[in-house]
Amino acid sequence: MSARSLGGVLFSICLMFGVSSSSGAAPPRVEFAVASAWSGGFTGKVRIENRGTSAIDGWVLSWIAGPTIADAWNATLTRTGEMSNAADAGWNKRIAPAGSVEFGFSASGQLQESVRSCQLNGATVELTYVGSIAGSQATIPPAPAPTPAPTPAPALQPASATSLRTVVTIDSQWSSGYTATITVSNVGSASVTHWSIIWPDGPAIASLWNGVLTRDGSTVRIADAGWNGSLAPGASVTIGFVGDGTWSNTMSASLGVSAAQASAPAPTPTPTPTPTPTPTAPPAPTPAPPSTPEPPLAPPVGTSVVHYEAPQWPELFFAPYADVTLWPPVDLAHAAAVGSTKFFTAAFVVAGQGTACNGTWGGYSAYTPESLFLADQIDRLRARGGDLMVSFGGASGTELAGACASATETALAYQEIIDAYKLTHIDFDIEGYWVAEVASRERRSQAIKLLQEWAARDGRELVVWYTLPVLPQGLTADGLAVVSSALEWGVDLAGVNVMAMDYGPNSAPPAAATMGEYAIDAAESVHTQLSWLYAELGVDRSAAEVWNMIGLTPMIGQNDVAGEVFTLADAALVRDYAQLRGLGMLSMWSLTRDGPCAEGPSAWASPKCSGISQASGEFACTFGGVCHP
Repeated sequence: MSARSLGGVLFSICLMFGVSSSSGAAPPRVEFAVASAWSGGFTGKVRIENRGTSAIDGWVLSWIAGPTIADAWNATLTRTGEMSNAADAGWNKRIAPAGSVEFGFSASGQLQESVRSCQLNGATVELTYVGSIAGSQATIPPAPAPTPAPTPAPALQPASATSLRTVVTIDSQWSSGYTATITVSNVGSASVTHWSIIWPDGPAIASLWNGVLTRDGSTVRIADAGWNGSLAPGASVTIGFVGDGTWSNTMSASLGVSAAQASAPAPTPTPTPTPTPTPTAPPAPTPAPPSTPEPPLAPPVGTSVVHYEAPQWPELFFAPYADVTLWPPVDLAHAAAVGSTKFFTAAFVVAGQGTACNGTWGGYSAYTPESLFLADQIDRLRARGGDLMVSFGGASGTELAGACASATETALAYQEIIDAYKLTHIDFDIEGYWVAEVASRERRSQAIKLLQEWAARDGRELVVWYTLPVLPQGLTADGLAVVSSALEWGVDLAGVNVMAMDYGPNSAPPAAATMGEYAIDAAESVHTQLSWLYAELGVDRSAAEVWNMIGLTPMIGQNDVAGEVFTLADAALVRDYAQLRGLGMLSMWSLTRDGPCAEGPSAWASPKCSGISQASGEFACTFGGVCHP
């Protein structure tokens, strides 16, 4: 589970227009920034900060000249001559004192300091520009939107050795490992397909996403994941991995890449921008109104690998995430026996080997219900009155809705896991590339609707949660589209759990608030968004009912983003807030991180310790109740 952030280079000072209010309050600050750029244009974001003493309830930002905007999201844009007007989108109309909102846009050309007479609700603002990206600071980078596969040419031949280039970037390091990005770019004049990275004496890779990993002795081979196998001229694809040990720059020297090449050169397309995972990321295209889903198949008679039935869950619960594929393996039943936590969220079930339409833990073919993976733990846990919720998705691997060909096949793959473990609670952790990918989004919504119809037919309980990236300002446009799609297809969502972590300094300056306060800001924003979504659909939900639909999952201790640290004091603050508001779910990433690092406090995020001074299990005790000595 991971979110992402992008760093920028400030290339101009604030431009003051000399307007101040009678009360002496500072004027609003407006920032135009580049999020990503390419040869013919860029995606940008506009941040509006309220520096006054009262809330802004509804806003219209107006300016003369500036970038030539083709599309905008999180705001309604109109343009007359040189005058542009961006109005709030409804759910983001309120800007609290010291708060901010953001909207995004795509534009041609380059961002230049050309905006004139910028006003918010008729009042002149302080204007700032932020320039081109200096380099990603993300721990796990977002996957790019896949290039549509071209129609294969009649014949294929080996691609020119000079047509593909690879660049390895180390995103973060800690004492026992690191995360890295490999970018494969097609610099030739013809499309290539079915690329492979061949890496003699390659690194020890613990997990990989956006590719299929095999190893022959010391040689590492990474093949495309299917959906990202075709690269048009000028296009690129990004693969990420977690490596064990220490990275050495000499590891890049032997890396090679090969592919098949279409026999006839393809016309050079206009490159498209890679969407960023901030709230201003380009949203997925608006889907067509839901149509009648395909006729469902009757679910097969499920085969269970556990003996105990799931117990009744409390209405409000704490269920920390546990990465069950880590080594050494986590023992959930033991954790429940020695602590106050009885309920857990097990992560993550994804497509087998990245492409197969069957659920496996972490994508590993050996970790399946048929192998009895987790079966003994679940029985021991349920014998103590506890249970787990299985989470599908996560930051790595391919979500089943992306690997399966139809909604029914997707539903059957989900149902196989539900039957095997006799589950009553499931979670869909949707992040990275899969937040914005439209086809899998609609397929997932239809599949979950089928799951709920099957459960109702059989008299079974099936509680469905979504887990999505968030910033203090709320869900991203893509995240909202995921929730909206589910509701439009008729999915009965128990709640939306937000990953209150890895915001980045632009959205959550460390000096402005604590991580606990930012988590509360995120919950408040999501409450507004969900209330607005249900109102738009004509569904009556009270404020208390919407609060009960919200979950909070912070990353305890040191986050992936430097400077973001979620402390035990933050945990107590969030726990008290959750009780006050009646939030349906509290969680944390993750159970295996709830302890001190052997080498002491660390500025790097580790999967096995928090990086701060704490007693073992102290976060779970703070969130979940009584701590045992």
